[in-house]
Amino acid sequence: MTLQRTGMSPDLWSSICKQLKHLTQLQTLDLSFNLIGRCGDDIVESLLCWENNPLKTLFLVNCEMSAEVCGPLLAALRTCTRLQKLALRKNMLTGCVSEFLSQPDARLPLLEHLDLSAGALDGTDLTHLTHLIQTEKLQNLRHLDLSKNELDAMKSEVKKLVHTCIAHHPRELTLQLRNLSDVFVRQLVKYCEGTNVRITTEEGVRNNTSTNSSGSFGRSFYQAGRPSY
Repeated sequence: MTLQRTGMSPDLWSSICKQLKHLTQLQTLDLSFNLIGRCGDDIVESLLCWENNPLKTLFLVNCEMSAEVCGPLLAALRTCTRLQKLALRKNMLTGCVSEFLSQPDARLPLLEHLDLSAGALDGTDLTHLTHLIQTEKLQNLRHLDLSKNELDAMKSEVKKLVHTCIAHHPRELTLQLRNLSDVFVRQLVKYCEGTNVRITTEEGVRNNTSTNSSGSFGRSFYQAGRPSY
């Protein structure tokens, strides 16, 4: 189901929330480019907090999520235990996602693709993600997009993340790391040669034009209700 750019008021979103909870077979939900973050805490939480939540793919791209809605967003994601693909691109979520993922009761056991690009991430976020990789709490993750964050200011944290992925992650993993200097990218690519980790900086992954190994992420992640960024 795609509900992009609806311009709906909080009252209409409240009505949508009630209807969504009756769609027990709904697997894909795209709410991108709506001002959900401005609609109030109760709307943010109730949009996703369903008993036996069936969602496998969730797009919340550019929904003006911020630290102010962190609490309800975290509570909502805890019900999405079947999620395989989660896109939170273009939201101001400094600390929010890492805070959720570091909680002992966080349950996203099937998550394979996580898009945190353009999310105003900081070094603490990368440190939390590194810890989760090390403790195998994201053991099904195949693609992590950290592009368009200030990664050049977090080179130490990026290095630790890459090293930990090589040492501890049980599956092949593509790290999409745009906004890094060419020299640093070349160093990382060389470091990852012959390992389970691939580094990519290609925009083509998102636009479905890439032909390298990471291109499959773009095709599979965005094939249903694909956000038009």
